[in-house]
Amino acid sequence: MMETTQKQIPKYEIYYTTKEMFHQFHADDELSQSLYCDDEFSEKQLTKLGLSAFAKVGEHLGNLDVDANLEKIFAWYNMDSNPLGTKEGQQKIRKLGVSHTSMSVQDLVVFNNEIYVVKSMGFKNLGSVDKFN
Repeated sequence: MMETTQKQIPKYEIYYTTKEMFHQFHADDELSQSLYCDDEFSEKQLTKLGLSAFAKVGEHLGNLDVDANLEKIFAWYNMDSNPLGTKEGQQKIRKLGVSHTSMSVQDLVVFNNEIYVVKSMGFKNLGSVDKFN
């Protein structure tokens, strides 16, 4: 008998910043000043609070072309077909403490145990999830 190997379809996890996270960081003077202008803010958030401080809002299957998939996910979460734009999606993000539907700067995508943060232009790889837990 011939064995068939089943290929794993890559999974991308989407995490959004929460309202609570912003409240915590407004209480910290140094981080509050960097909140909207510091390119390293998400890395500071992750270092201080861990990935669990972000709200997981979705998962999507893709392929191994990370850059193309990140761009597709960003576009999808900023279109009329955004899965968080539905009534159910809106209820989900409210329960998670998220105040925005569209993917924005400082939100995260996790793929293959690597964290990618949305920047003003593109994404930045922050490294392994293990580094921030």
